[in-house]
Amino acid sequence: MEDTGQVSAIHKQDERILAALAHGAILLPIYGIIIPVIIWITQKEKSRYVSFQSLQALVFHLTLLFLYMIGMLCYFASFLGMFGGMFLAESSRNEWMTVLPGMFPFAILGGFACVGVFFVIYGAVGAILSLVGKDFRYLLIGNFVESRLQKEPE
Repeated sequence: MEDTGQVSAIHKQDERILAALAHGAILLPIYGIIIPVIIWITQKEKSRYVSFQSLQALVFHLTLLFLYMIGMLCYFASFLGMFGGMFLAESSRNEWMTVLPGMFPFAILGGFACVGVFFVIYGAVGAILSLVGKDFRYLLIGNFVESRLQKEPE
């Protein structure tokens, strides 16, 4: 079967499984980046569908890793804010001013956990849709990856 460069709604079973594995690797934080890389390197010349799905899964994983590092920096910085706020709050007679700074790290960590859960669910949706042969695209990432793949020489 000749690959015309267009992703059709019907794909071979092994292509669907590889695409689903690339997206599903989001369940393995940090180490899951390796799976889309291996799939993309081994399949980029064989299947346009698998190449596209694994490359966008890789970009999605890298985005999560980048957000993880930013989140950790914010989390540790929130401790500085917490201790600084508690120091300033001691001179205040307002009860909330002594409690609020102590909530900063928990608020950052809670928001960070919500983002992580969203990424895992979104990646799992991508895995399921790829497994059934649908053309899955992440918001923003799908168009970015497609534009990069079109620039590659044939």
